[in-house]
Amino acid sequence: SECLVGSEMCIRDSIKTFGEKGKMMIGHCAGAMMFDFTGITKGKKVAVHPLAKPAIQNGIATDEKSEIDGNFFTAQDENTIWTMLPKVIEALK
Repeated sequence: SECLVGSEMCIRDSIKTFGEKGKMMIGHCAGAMMFDFTGITKGKKVAVHPLAKPAIQNGIATDEKSEIDGNFFTAQDENTIWTMLPKVIEALK
């Protein structure tokens, strides 16, 4: 679908398309919320900021510093990204 580059709908569509194609989805803090809003996290564990946990409707929000579930790599916030980086680097090899 065509979209206005940079628009919220375009960003959401791009995230959904990438997730559905099994591309690596890497995010922290509200990143998992954006993934979840598109529906692509259904049944997947995601790490989100504790205040964002109630917003997760499709995925499974955890209290872990980071979560790796399939093609989803998420961290609670900028201070916990380091906990998932070794797995991200390994997946990129």
